[in-house]
Amino acid sequence: MGQFRERMIEEIEVRGLSIITKDAYLWTMEKFVRFGQRPPNQLGITDIKKYQLYFLREEKLSPRSINKQLSAIVFFIVMYLKNTGTRRCSLG
Repeated sequence: MGQFRERMIEEIEVRGLSIITKDAYLWTMEKFVRFGQRPPNQLGITDIKKYQLYFLREEKLSPRSINKQLSAIVFFIVMYLKNTGTRRCSLG
């Protein structure tokens, strides 16, 4: 994730999120990027839906656990939009 990881850490620190949240968000994004096989700023809605289905069908996670994973992805998208000065999400 490189530069995106560093920006994500900065945003987490600015918001005063816990170390547990930081570790969980970074771990989730690293897994999502590996799953999507592209840089995080090139992953989109279709990838997120596939990721959700993977967790539901293959990993057999509960909706609550999946929502925790999605929180990290949403955090990244909002952070990405803020740092690029974009108003719309052009991801995927």
